[in-house]
Order: sequence, then C-alpha cells, then structure tokens
Amino acid sequence: MGVSTFIIIWRFKLEVSELINTFLLPLGGVSTFVMALAAFLGNVNTKRIVHNELAQHKLNLENLQSKNKISLETLKLDYTNKLENQKLESAQKLENIQSENKIRLETLKLDYTNKLENQKLEGANHLEKIKTELEKDIIKHDIYSAMSKEKFQELFQKRIDVYETLINIKNEIDKSFNDDVSGHFFMDYDPQSFANSVKKVNEATRKNTMLVSNELASLSEELFETSSPIFLDAKAGSTYIHHYGKYDEDGVAEMSMEVENKALSQLTNKCFDIYTKWFEQLEIDVSKIRSTLDLTSDFIGNKH
Repeated sequence: MGVSTFIIIWRFKLEVSELINTFLLPLGGVSTFVMALAAFLGNVNTKRIVHNELAQHKLNLENLQSKNKISLETLKLDYTNKLENQKLESAQKLENIQSENKIRLETLKLDYTNKLENQKLEGANHLEKIKTELEKDIIKHDIYSAMSKEKFQELFQKRIDVYETLINIKNEIDKSFNDDVSGHFFMDYDPQSFANSVKKVNEATRKNTMLVSNELASLSEELFETSSPIFLDAKAGSTYIHHYGKYDEDGVAEMSMEVENKALSQLTNKCFDIYTKWFEQLEIDVSKIRSTLDLTSDFIGNKH
C-alpha cells in the first residue's frame, strides 16, 4: 500500500467520523445503525482501494520484472556477442601469430640453410687453399731438405778437414815435445816452444770457429783472450829493446830474447790448464766425428 492510498483512506475515515459526530449521534439508535453501515461501507471502500492499489503495484512489478528480464536478456545477449567476438578476435590473433611465427621460422630455416651452405663452401675453399699451401710447403721442404742435405754434407766435410788440421797440429806438438823432452820439462826457462804451440792452436781455431764444437770454440776463445796480452807484452818488450837498447847487435838480440822469454814465461801459469783442456776436448770431438762416420757407414752398408 502506498503513502497516497493511506492518506486518502485516512481522510475518508476522518470525514465519515465527522459526519457521524455532527448529524447522527444526536438521533440515538438509528444513528448506531447508520454508523455501522458507514463503517461497513468505509471498510468496503478501503478494501477496494487497497485491492486497486495492490493490483496496480502488481502490474507495475510485473512490468518492472518484464523490463528487467528484457534488460537481462539483452545484457546476456550483448555479453555473449562480445564473448564470441573476443573469441573470434583471439582465434584470429592466434592464427595470425602462428602464421607470422611459421613465416619467421621458415625465414630462419632458409637463412640458416644459406649460411650453412656458405660455410660449407668457404670451408671447402679454405681446405683447398690449405691443401695447395701444404703441397707448396712439401715441395719447398723437399727442395730445402735436398739443399740442406748437400749443405750439411759440405759443412761436415769442412769440419772433418778442420779437425784433420787440428790433429796434425797436435801431432806436430807431440813430436816436438818428444824430440825435446828436457826443453819442455824446463819450459819455465825456455818458454818459446810452449808459446809456439799456443800460437798454432790460436791461429788454427780462430780461422775456423764456426766449424768446431761449441765447447772447443769456447776453450779456444778463452785461450786466445788469456794468451794475447802476454804475447803483446813480449812483443812490446822485444821491440823496445831493438829500438832503444844501448847494446851492440849481439847484446840487443840477447836482451830482446831475455825480455821476451820473461814475458812468455807467464803463459805456463795462466794458459797451461786451458791448453790441456783444449786438447782433451779435441779428442772428444774427434771421437764424435768417428762415431758419426761409423754410423753413416753402417747405414749405407745396410741400405745397399
């Protein structure tokens, strides 16, 4: 029941009540009947009005429910349409993405295949280049080996010739020593023989330093550096006597020899150990050369 309906009923009852109070109360019993009738009619009108209001409200409610149902159906339909559209759009996007990925994958495969082919081609070209260079190196190596073999044979022959010279010098020194044992024994007083031997060794080895062993070359250099100052002092003293000596010719010669021998006498103390080691190393080197020759002879003999 609405507020307006309630107000109408209330005003109606109020008017009926005022009418009864004004006109019918003074009449007594008849008034009672009339009041009852008025009350009945008021109740009937009230019920009629209420029923009308309820019917109107029910109609309004049904209309509202119908409108709400239509709105709800419309919303559901719109939502369904939007959902279907979104599904279609998502499916289309997914299909587009898959298509793009497929195209991209095919492009990557094509690029990889091209790169792989290019790498194979480059590898083949590089391998061919390496083979060509290797063949050239082999040819160069063969030529170099042949040249090196000839050069080695030439150098080895030169070394043999040098050591033959050194052996001959050793034999000469040994013969000189054996011919004059007493003179060599007293070389402190007559150092000329030892000095001559040192000079021969120095001269022979310094001419052929590249053809002797490292050990023999080192000893030769040490012997030369140790003996050179002594020979220089002896030469200087002898020259001084010849130019400035106040003696006759025989006296100058004797004094010159004395000064020279005095200087050369230092050779024994300073050079004898090096001199001895030099001859020991000479024997070692000659032994190695003999071994090489023996090995070469055996190899050639087995090859034939």
